[in-house]
Amino acid sequence: MRAPILDRRITLLEPRLRRNPKTGESVRLEPVEHRAWAARRDFTGREKLQAGVEFSADRARFVVRWRDGLQTDWRLRDENGEAYAIDGLAEIGRRRYIEILALRSREKRSGHRK
Repeated sequence: MRAPILDRRITLLEPRLRRNPKTGESVRLEPVEHRAWAARRDFTGREKLQAGVEFSADRARFVVRWRDGLQTDWRLRDENGEAYAIDGLAEIGRRRYIEILALRSREKRSGHRK
C-alpha cells in the first residue's frame, strides 16, 4: 500500500456534552479541536464508489493518520473553513490510516485559522 500524501491541514471537532445537575439535561459545549494532516479527494458531479453508492459534489474523502476515538458524531473543518459532517469511517491498513467520508454542511466558520 502506498502512503497517502497528507498535504491538507484539517480540524477534527470532537463534541463535548455536560449534564446539567439540576435538570439532568445534556448541554452541548464548544467542541475539542484536534488538528491533523490529511489527504483529500472531492467527489465531482456524481461518482460511484466500489459499493455502487452514488455521491454528489457535496461529499469529500479525507485520509488521516490513525486516531483512537474518532467517531461519526464528530465534525470536520477543512483548510478553507468549510464544515463537514462525518458520514463514514474505514480503517486503512492495521491502524495506520482512517478514511473519512464527509458531507459538506452549509455552515462556514468565519475567521478560521490556517
